[in-house]
Amino acid sequence: MTDKADKEKNINNANLGEQGYEDPLFKLNHMIEESIDYFYNNHTKDIDAAYIVLNEIISAMLNHTQVMIPIEMPEAAFKIFDPDKIKEGDIVTTDEELHIKILNLTDPEGNICMPVFTSQKKMDENTDGGLSTITFLLDDYIKQVMEMDNVEGLLINPGKRSFLLKKHILKGIIDCYEDMRNNFHPADPNLN
Repeated sequence: MTDKADKEKNINNANLGEQGYEDPLFKLNHMIEESIDYFYNNHTKDIDAAYIVLNEIISAMLNHTQVMIPIEMPEAAFKIFDPDKIKEGDIVTTDEELHIKILNLTDPEGNICMPVFTSQKKMDENTDGGLSTITFLLDDYIKQVMEMDNVEGLLINPGKRSFLLKKHILKGIIDCYEDMRNNFHPADPNLN
């Protein structure tokens, strides 16, 4: 087996996380997390390790995974509903128009990137809590980031082990994703 195949096998044999199950909203995001850990633990200068991260991102996109996007909730939202009474999965409707602000991060040089988290666990590890989020399909959000002026790219799991995808890399990811989505057709299961 090649060295690259060994690396991919190590990533693909990763566990599903501490819970032992996969949240359907974030399916395959644990693979993105594991590939980023592999990148940091072993080969931060190794192009194959970076390729594995990109491959896992595309795979997750093909499986309709979502990411958590940090937002700032308007003060009016807290007047409309009581956050202590809302449970996960509740649908909240309002007659008022609410405008949320999608948060960004700016580095010391003034470069702006859009942060996303692959799981609640990663968000909890890298923030001080109390962060509001919304979820988007990863491919849809990457396309939105591509359209944002003055934004350098997408920052996955900002914190100790973040992974920055600049816009030229995002374009390659989207191109590959679209090509696979439009041109890959699994074999007919009726053919043997």
